[in-house]
Amino acid sequence: MAETSYLAKSEFSPFPERSIRTYEDWHAYATKPVPIKPVMPTRAAFDLMSSAERKKFNQIRKVYHDGFGPLLVPDMEEIHEAALRLAHQNLRAQPGSRPGLIMDGISTVGKSTIAMQLGRRYERLITKNHTIKRTPTGNVFLPVAFVNLPGEVSIMNFNYLLARFYNIPFSKKAKECELTDRIKEHVADCGTSMVILDDIHFLRIKNRSHETVNNHIKHLANSISATFVYAGINVEGSGLLAEGNKPENKILSQTAHRFKRFELLPFDYNEARSRDDFLKVLASFEDNLLLFEQAKGSLISDTAEYIWARTNGFIGPISALIREGAALAIKRNTERITIDILKGIKLDFESEQQFKLNKKKYQASGQRSTV
Repeated sequence: MAETSYLAKSEFSPFPERSIRTYEDWHAYATKPVPIKPVMPTRAAFDLMSSAERKKFNQIRKVYHDGFGPLLVPDMEEIHEAALRLAHQNLRAQPGSRPGLIMDGISTVGKSTIAMQLGRRYERLITKNHTIKRTPTGNVFLPVAFVNLPGEVSIMNFNYLLARFYNIPFSKKAKECELTDRIKEHVADCGTSMVILDDIHFLRIKNRSHETVNNHIKHLANSISATFVYAGINVEGSGLLAEGNKPENKILSQTAHRFKRFELLPFDYNEARSRDDFLKVLASFEDNLLLFEQAKGSLISDTAEYIWARTNGFIGPISALIREGAALAIKRNTERITIDILKGIKLDFESEQQFKLNKKKYQASGQRSTV
């Protein structure tokens, strides 16, 4: 059988995606093409394929299922639109500190994904409208800087992270103020207008040394003409917005007055709007499934309540459950995600513990026999 369009691209990398540490890593992420959904053959054409061709096509769709997205969920769209408006306003602002944005919430609700996609989206918009490769100073044009904070944060290791991102040569004997000045100069020379700090919750302002780091970051924000975006777990509880949770500091907090805070929550199946958003996410997942027997709307009609009960509405486990379910549907030749398929998948410990509670609650109510 001659190779057809849906078999044409079957190569996939055996190497994992690099974590983002330098601007080259970020550039590779920001410019990576969106996965193109393969063309599905008819079931009859699939059945006529040789064993090798079917195996090849199955590999193609498994790779796509693992890599498509991230989906533009309602929270992501709302935050992106607000952040992009803010960033474009800040581009035209006078020198000095600029308003920023915080994504706050518990784990596995998609904060890091939303933050990274925001940076990617912003950079692609900027470079689409301005085909600039070098700034007037001759430096590489870098609209976005991305830093993932470590568990232990000090001014020097924070500076090291930024210096490493920009590939700024430095000696470990460099003084704190010297490296700070070099970073400010380099950020300006590269035309950076958005700085994303992920895992900002590691900056516990109740810790005196971390309070000095927070002051350092505020100094950078005052000195760098960029929109600062934070993402973290329980940022409000960390003291970041209250400058250490002291009542007298809360009123005077620069961060609280300058930063918009968006709280991300898991989907709540018992609240109408949140449930509608959850069902829209399932519909988006279904649109990307390459399964012969997955009828339109069946992911919602057959499995929505079960998926919510298994994941408690957290987007991370939802994504993991559906993607693994698609892989099993291909392997078992059901070509459709069913509750029986999903029952064979083990999720993270917290999701499994929560499912035990959901299952008992729903069975006691007699409302959800599928759980």
